[in-house]
Amino acid sequence: MPSRDPFPTAATLGGLRWNSAVDQTAKATIGYDKAEAHHGYASLKIDYTAGSGNAGVTNRGIGNEGLFLQSGMEYEGYFFAKASKSSKMVVMLRNWETKAVLATQEVVVDPSTNWTQYSFTMAASNSTSCDGIKPGSDPEVSCNTQRRGMAVPPNTEQGHICIKCGGEFVIALSEPGIVHVDYVYLQPGAAGRFGAGPFFKDGVQVLKDMGITAIRLGGSFTDPSYYFWKKWRGLPWERESLGAKWGSELVSGFGPFEFIDMCVEAGIEPIVTTTAQWGDEMGHSA
Repeated sequence: MPSRDPFPTAATLGGLRWNSAVDQTAKATIGYDKAEAHHGYASLKIDYTAGSGNAGVTNRGIGNEGLFLQSGMEYEGYFFAKASKSSKMVVMLRNWETKAVLATQEVVVDPSTNWTQYSFTMAASNSTSCDGIKPGSDPEVSCNTQRRGMAVPPNTEQGHICIKCGGEFVIALSEPGIVHVDYVYLQPGAAGRFGAGPFFKDGVQVLKDMGITAIRLGGSFTDPSYYFWKKWRGLPWERESLGAKWGSELVSGFGPFEFIDMCVEAGIEPIVTTTAQWGDEMGHSA
């Protein structure tokens, strides 16, 4: 499941998160634009010049492994966009293997020179399945995403169990135009979350079933360059924590405060490693 995802520095699409998705009846150019970044290092520019159908990108989650979508489950999210003219966009949940559309919603982007947040809610009409696969057996799936770039030389060990799920998220222009998109967010509706925060119910339930009573937030938060706790306050898309990443995934949307909230909701003791610096006189307050 993709969560809060600003766009990275890569010059081309494909591979780990965002894949180009342009219907054969449409003519479009899609790429990253560093000059128009909202929160990440670059925004996504969709330049749909002619034709019909949809022109945009898909997201299959970490490592391109695909999304597990549940029939009848409501999914919600938002994205930031700006365009010089009114532009019709569409967000979809889709089975990327069969191309069957499981949910769709149209979003009209109003003309503006400012970044504007647009929200959406849609329910999946069918489920997608997941299967375990042998690492390296599918060139479109990378099971080393979490570890790539985290060691020198790069660590190529398998980072986690390798799976392939059928779901993907799509965001696209549905008619010719030009739009910039950034900071896309998707999560299950209230029925799929644990408590009041952005916590996946199934994931938290596994922790509870395992009898976990305490969790330590990783030692990386002792790095004051961008992990200093004060940089993780406020609205996720406005935080100073931009730049913090795991492998190639920007993670400024889930920091120490979300971690503490999740533990409190689940009845688990949170243990936070942080820096010795105070920052300023208000360093004791969130």
